[in-house]
Amino acid sequence: MSKRQAQGRLPRGVGPVLAAGAVAAVAYAMWPETPPTAVAPPAAPGATTPVQASRSLLPGPEAPVSEWVRAANTLMDQGQYTQAIEGYTHALHIDSSDAAVWVDRGACLHAVGNLKAAEADFRRALRLVPEHTTAHFNLGIVFLTAGQLDSARPHFSYVQNAAPGSPEAARAKSILEGAAAKP
Repeated sequence: MSKRQAQGRLPRGVGPVLAAGAVAAVAYAMWPETPPTAVAPPAAPGATTPVQASRSLLPGPEAPVSEWVRAANTLMDQGQYTQAIEGYTHALHIDSSDAAVWVDRGACLHAVGNLKAAEADFRRALRLVPEHTTAHFNLGIVFLTAGQLDSARPHFSYVQNAAPGSPEAARAKSILEGAAAKP
């Protein structure tokens, strides 16, 4: 192939990474975000910024773990991933035995682009609950995002076999079929 023909193509392996990014966005989006306004009105003196408002959703340091998790879930649902990570981290300091909290923090870490930390959280969840299908699915997404389809495949296959009727199994099947269709 000539140099000119090769320049028009994406490098090998970029297609699955782009697809993974799209799948990850769908997997982590609970509902659409509010469209941004053209110009934000000036804040009134003493008013809180959106970040300050989201931080105020986090409970006080002496609150029970359930309050920290509930607040972090709300922040995650609102797309405030950095603040949600803060909430999940505090909850894990209180009780590190809840696989679902490791999965949720991993999802937020993936959303902010920290693939290594997300992978570590999903692996920690799987050490606690080896059959956790959401952790397997999300670990597959992390590998797919990193362009490591061969590492993602066993996790997607696990989800299909362990939870055959679930939405995650359908998404895993779609991802694997899409990967198989690419040359």
